[in-house]
Amino acid sequence: MQHPSRAHASRRVAPLLTVAGGALIVLGCLMPWFELRAHFTPFDSSMPRARAVGGLDTSKGTLLLVIGIVVAVLGVVAMFVQSPTAGLGASIAAAIGALFVGAFAVYDALTPTPAAVEGISNEIGAGDVAHPFIQGLFDRGIITIDATIGLWLVVVGGVVGVVGGVLAVFAPPRSTSVQAPARSDAVVSEGGRAPD
Repeated sequence: MQHPSRAHASRRVAPLLTVAGGALIVLGCLMPWFELRAHFTPFDSSMPRARAVGGLDTSKGTLLLVIGIVVAVLGVVAMFVQSPTAGLGASIAAAIGALFVGAFAVYDALTPTPAAVEGISNEIGAGDVAHPFIQGLFDRGIITIDATIGLWLVVVGGVVGVVGGVLAVFAPPRSTSVQAPARSDAVVSEGGRAPD
């Protein structure tokens, strides 16, 4: 049986982790996800050899931003809702959303090229037309790419949100019953004698 103080701490920490996870996801989506480096000498020497691609430059980044906001809101709901069932439901939904975000972010961090190609194409307004050309630059090593702090923050936020949801599931439920006062074994009568 879990100690009451530890159970109370688990119930309080779980929604805080969920809110923190959602906040990290949102913050990460607003920051750069990738850094592109050009391995050639540009015609114009003033052109930068490196540039950042933000999470919101991709359609996936916008989606993950929205989910991060929802995760944070569900954490707040789980923190203040009176019904234990509703709080648990909010925590589980937030954990599922955080898991979804974390999985996509890990995939992009380990294979950043597809997301970066989409981001560059959208940024220059070329859409799908420029995809083969930009992909070819990556394939030939003319442009290289690394995941940066924003994408890793999204990964960490997803993990923290999942941990908060799992902690909420395994935390003992809040007790809503009021214990009745103990009854005396013998009731003294008005005359000072216990009943037969």
